[in-house]
Parts: sequence; C-alpha cells; structure tokens
Amino acid sequence: MVINREFGIAYQPTPKNACSSIKHLMFYITNRFYFRPYMVDGKYVSIHEIHESYKSLKFERIAKQLKDYPFRYCVVREPMQRLRSAYYNKVIQQKLLVGTKFENRVGSFDDFLVNIKDLMANNWKPLPTCKLFLHHCRPQSYFLGMQPQRYTKIYNLAQLNMLQDDLSEITGLELALPAVNKSSTEYSHDEDQSAAEKHAARIEKLYRHDYRAYGEYF
Repeated sequence: MVINREFGIAYQPTPKNACSSIKHLMFYITNRFYFRPYMVDGKYVSIHEIHESYKSLKFERIAKQLKDYPFRYCVVREPMQRLRSAYYNKVIQQKLLVGTKFENRVGSFDDFLVNIKDLMANNWKPLPTCKLFLHHCRPQSYFLGMQPQRYTKIYNLAQLNMLQDDLSEITGLELALPAVNKSSTEYSHDEDQSAAEKHAARIEKLYRHDYRAYGEYF
C-alpha cells in the first residue's frame, strides 16, 4: 500500500488497473519529482521494486494500516477488460508464457480465455516469469478485499482524471497523471469482442468475488 503521511493518503494498488501510473503520481506527491527507473548492479529497478509499500500486496497484509489514513482509495476495472489487457501486455508483448506448457495454448485471446482457469490453478509449477503473469490475473478482491466501504473513494479507469483532480485538491499540487506501462492495442483483433461475449459467463463465475464486491464501480 502506497502511503503519504503528509496528506493522509493511502492507495492500494491492483495490477493492470493503471497502478504503474498511479504509483508514479504518489511518488511525486511525496518527493515533488517523478520517479525514473534506474540500474543497480546491472539490474533494472522499476517503481514496483523500490520499497515493499510499492508492491501490490494481498489485502490482509495492509488491512490494519488502511484505516489510519483519511483518504483511502483504489482503482477497479471490469474483469474481462483487465484480462484482455493482461493478455496483450504480458502474453503477447512480454511473452511471459514462453517456455511453459501453456505456450502453444494462448495463440489468441479466445484461446487464452479457454485456458485461463487452468492457468490460474495451483496444481502446476510455473516458471518465475509465469508467476509474474499470474500476479496480473489474480482477482481484484485478492488485493482490495471484499468490503468496498473500507475505501473513501473507488475509481474506475474512466475516472482517472477525477482521481488526478481529487489528489490535486487534497495536496494543493498541480498534478498530471503520467501514462506509464500502457498496454499497446496494436495487437488487438476484431474477434476479441466475440471471444469476450462467448466466455462472459465463465469469466463472471471465475471472478465472481470481484463482480460481487466491486461490480457497481466498473
């Protein structure tokens, strides 16, 4: 959970919900300059790795501290849209499933949706890169909990300008949300919509806790 004690702000991030951009914004609020990735001993250090608080953690690990901050917020996303973003960013662009038994089973978004339940099962030993991919497909309720009332405000991706304005008002700073790690749409296909419609019931069942807790905010 990314916090700012000066203004009493707590942000609980969820992967594939604009968390890279928002973490950069929170870093700016605290430090008054934007974070720049850097190298240490040949290793690239991203904003997700600079401190434990900048990681997307299971809700139970941050639940007790959350209530200590007057402005507590998170960002949610409709699960099918989130899966589509994860597929094109992590599977197609970053190729995180190459070398796994699923490498040849995710050639299209439709194939990906067919196999998503098996991908998320715990009965196989994924490679480290695949664990990173799975982290981006965990239910949002894993990170946010099942009680939306714990948050002062909940935004969706269409409301990021509202989030920026709210943080500017709270902090008195002129803020601009940076576009960081945006998934490219150049790989998307017209068939994606029909695949989403075909598998909608399965995805709603798989992510039923997200729809139950946060569906009204999507």
